[in-house]
Amino acid sequence: MYQFIGWEPLRRETCQSILRGRECLVYVHGFNTLLQFAVRSAALYTDNILDADTAISICFCWPSNPPLPKTWAISAVLSVAERNYTAAEQSLQRSVPALLYTASTLAEAGPNRLYWKCHSMGCYLTLSALDRLLQRDDKDIKLST
Repeated sequence: MYQFIGWEPLRRETCQSILRGRECLVYVHGFNTLLQFAVRSAALYTDNILDADTAISICFCWPSNPPLPKTWAISAVLSVAERNYTAAEQSLQRSVPALLYTASTLAEAGPNRLYWKCHSMGCYLTLSALDRLLQRDDKDIKLST
């Protein structure tokens, strides 16, 4: 059974009350993915990987196919697919701080276990965030496989 909590970012206190002691799967979608498809994929992955009756599914969405600027100089040398991917990659880099904030909020909320499922450019986004996290001065990071 699925319960929709909302589209808006949740406050830390709300996250704590929902996640404390539960398992949580965070899904980060890939390139050119519609929001509705990403949310559905997150729910399906949670249903297949964890106990859907007790686990929480979270979909981290980012603008994976942003509109291209009309005056982009690089347009003359790249194909449409290459331009779209390049624009999405720039959008991905701007999404790293938001993913870091989401990850820290979730970690502080105290889920029993936090799983990450990433697809395509979502892996690139997650690894970029992890790299930035590991470059910080505080080495209080607990990672497991």
